[in-house]
Amino acid sequence: MTARNARHPATESKPEPIAVDRIAVDRIDRNPENPRIHFRQSELEQLLDSINRIGIQVPISVYKEGKRYVLIDGERRWRCCAKLGIDRIPALIQAKPSALENLLLMFNIHALREQWDLLTIALKLPSIIERLTESDGEPPNEKTLASRTGLTRAVIRRCRYLLDMPDEYHEMMLLELAKPKVQQKFTEDFFASSLSQVGKV
Repeated sequence: MTARNARHPATESKPEPIAVDRIAVDRIDRNPENPRIHFRQSELEQLLDSINRIGIQVPISVYKEGKRYVLIDGERRWRCCAKLGIDRIPALIQAKPSALENLLLMFNIHALREQWDLLTIALKLPSIIERLTESDGEPPNEKTLASRTGLTRAVIRRCRYLLDMPDEYHEMMLLELAKPKVQQKFTEDFFASSLSQVGKV
């Protein structure tokens, strides 16, 4: 697990829950800053079965945006409720985070808990670097990125290798990621490892 000893205002001012309510599922939107874009059916089936049998045991987390709500945590539970035709879902309603806080929340909430696709993480890193630069007055180094996002430095390096690839390879990999794992011909690790070896030559 990544150590986070440094103290940073952007990560310490976490939104506090201000209410708990049962929210209409169709009034909730996914968080556009969530790097995870593929939810494979095999990953959802077990959760669908659990929710169908015993309901939602852990509330999702959201913040209010006008008359709607945006997810902070719990997208799989929300998707499953929509698929099962459940009208309302228990939710912790939090204060709206800043743009930087929202990005960092997405990484710190999910990165240590779920196996994200590496490319989707890589594609969000430029936004985090840009906003951290604006906030701190200088571009973050690798150590700072690791501390603020919860990612390991090794993962950040592999993400940078992927970002250096031509756009056509990104498109090809996104198509592969949409497939079940067993049907994928190429993996992100294959590309990242290959590029890292080229860099050492």
